[in-house]
Amino acid sequence: PKTPAKGASSRHCGHLSTPNHGRRSFVQTFLRRELSLVESALASGAIVITRPAPPPLAHLSDDAIRERYPRRTSETKRRERSDCALLQTRDREWAWIKPLLEYVEAAPADAFETVVLTGMIQERSAEIGRQPRDLYNALHRVLALACGKNSLLPATPKCGGAGKQREPQKSDRLGRKNGAFLDGLIPSPGIHLSEIDKQRLALGWSAFLKEGRSVQEAWLLTCGAWWADGAHIVDGQELPRLLPAHMRPTLAQFRYWGPRDECGKSAFELLLRQSEWEKRYRPKLGTVFDGLVGVGQMGILDATSTDQAIVSLTSRLKALGACHRIMVHEGMSDVICGVYCGLEAPSGRTAQMAVLNAAMNKVGYFGRFGVAITNEQVPAVQFRKLLADNGELRNKGSIHAMTSVNSAIEFVERRRSERKGPVEGGHHSIHRLVDNKGDGWTHGRQRERGENHSAIAACWTWFEYMRELLRAIVYYNCHHDATDFMSRHPFRTEMRRDGVAPNRAAIYAWCVKNNRISSPAMDIDLLRAKLLPEMNAVVRQNGVFLLRPDRGLKNEVVLGHRFSGPRAMELNWHRGGVKSFVVKVRVDPDNLERIWYLDELGIHPLTNLSNDILLLREGTMHDSLAMQDEQNVARIVDKSVQDQAASDLLFGILDVNLRARAAKRDEINSLGRKVTKTELRSNISENRAEEAGLIGKLIDPIDRAPRLVPGNELTEAKQEADRGTLLSTENVTTVGKVDTALSAFRRARAQR
Repeated sequence: PKTPAKGASSRHCGHLSTPNHGRRSFVQTFLRRELSLVESALASGAIVITRPAPPPLAHLSDDAIRERYPRRTSETKRRERSDCALLQTRDREWAWIKPLLEYVEAAPADAFETVVLTGMIQERSAEIGRQPRDLYNALHRVLALACGKNSLLPATPKCGGAGKQREPQKSDRLGRKNGAFLDGLIPSPGIHLSEIDKQRLALGWSAFLKEGRSVQEAWLLTCGAWWADGAHIVDGQELPRLLPAHMRPTLAQFRYWGPRDECGKSAFELLLRQSEWEKRYRPKLGTVFDGLVGVGQMGILDATSTDQAIVSLTSRLKALGACHRIMVHEGMSDVICGVYCGLEAPSGRTAQMAVLNAAMNKVGYFGRFGVAITNEQVPAVQFRKLLADNGELRNKGSIHAMTSVNSAIEFVERRRSERKGPVEGGHHSIHRLVDNKGDGWTHGRQRERGENHSAIAACWTWFEYMRELLRAIVYYNCHHDATDFMSRHPFRTEMRRDGVAPNRAAIYAWCVKNNRISSPAMDIDLLRAKLLPEMNAVVRQNGVFLLRPDRGLKNEVVLGHRFSGPRAMELNWHRGGVKSFVVKVRVDPDNLERIWYLDELGIHPLTNLSNDILLLREGTMHDSLAMQDEQNVARIVDKSVQDQAASDLLFGILDVNLRARAAKRDEINSLGRKVTKTELRSNISENRAEEAGLIGKLIDPIDRAPRLVPGNELTEAKQEADRGTLLSTENVTTVGKVDTALSAFRRARAQR
């Protein structure tokens, strides 16, 4: 049954159509059944009410049908077509049942509750010379499909087995015979492909047709794999011997059946570079907003290298090359909310630092570089899910760290950068805003032959580059035109109604204001504990010192930085008499103003006590290690000079000591008697007083040398003579001579 009875009551019977399984019609007549029987069958589920699909062409206009199926006629046709075949058939059947439909519309109760309609069908069929079943068929289609006149259109588009290959009835038909066969030069015009042959052609198409290889070469390789008669030796190589041309598939058959496999690809698609089809030619119907309902639901993370070479903090003549940069974009608003930029290559460590930067309040972070912002310009966002490459976060440590802070990670397939469209576009924008403007631009590529290296013109330090990068991020969020991005936004109509400015910060602020938030709850201390890199530090009486991470088991401290805090004082770390020990701390290598220590009571900050203001403000861990390495190298280079100076000092002291010891021994020997120890240590106080007076008389004139005064009676020659007399070694050998010199000097001073 196709439809229930129309217009029948509980007292009368209804008509049910019965299908005819013949080839011409599927409805023979209408059957009369009691309505109560139909209702009970519906209640029991024996029959169901269905809604048949209309014909495929029912929604098209007549002109559209004529365009798709134009009128075709030829000299062999008995009658010339007045219209296209589909419309001509429809109009003919419509003319058959038009009087019947008019009666059904005028008196539906009589038509279905009495036998009048049956009699009319019999009369009409005799009138037009058609079988009654043809009228039943056409009338049923119009009533069941409810498409009016177009219900009579044939289902021509559904003809044939869609997606199925037609198997030929005869296997000896291969099309037009070639000239060689007609001339009797070859025994057969070719081979008829079996199912196995077709599968082999499809396999050869996918296996041998690759970049750098033509279709003909792939066909030859396929024939050599499956249509070869043994092998033969050519120049010492064993190569396949192909069957004769009429015993193997032709190139045309290979071109036809190769891509006919269910998963077969065209030659154009197979000859593309890896993933090129997915990037450029596949259907792209999705958007970056698919599945997003609020800000904080998804973040997009990606790493790139800067296009700007930098120089060292200690000397602008020391080139460091380009930095590595990781950006974190918020998926719903495309606002840049997290950044890492440094000399360390992209890794799980740097990616986690970028995620932490996205989740923290960045007013102080930007203020360190002299950029004043508000929380709305560069917001703090913790994400439920991060979309990232297979590189930075695809490691056990990062996956564990991200899941511990309630953030999932979705990895993008390799070579599918278009899935991270916002962050890739952000890279290009930042390159144009910052990297391309300064000296040391790398042009985003390897230098060509004859082109100067970017390090030759590089002059920016890391701190200077970071300041301009952060300013560019503020511009990108607050001023960069986002009209095109906003036109694809799922909330664009609401935002336009509320007058939201076309920039990313305004879009984010509107989502927050209207409670379009999907960010999980976060604790910044928990994020620091889970995401910051872990380093060893040694606790000493005068502070906590970081240990170099590049020295293995050797405990070498990072010079120039010393930390402490309230928790260190509570634990008595700096109390005297305590042996130094190693602890684990969390460190941001690009900001050494403080580090964090974790224990059972939480996470505790330890402040940097260094008095080197420039290093604290502009330096990083890399700068500190580089300066320390330079000092180590300089110490090694200057080792010869230092050792020689220390040797001269030591040997000079020993020589003086030996000569003084010999002089003392000679003086004792000159006495002609033994000098006791008591004599050597007696009268020390009197000796000190006498020596002090002697030294004072000797040094006082030297400290207060005579000065030339206008009108002085002493000439310059006289003063030089007196000074020479005073400094003579002969006059300091005995006390009498010293007294004479002092008396002469005092007389000269009294005269002045």
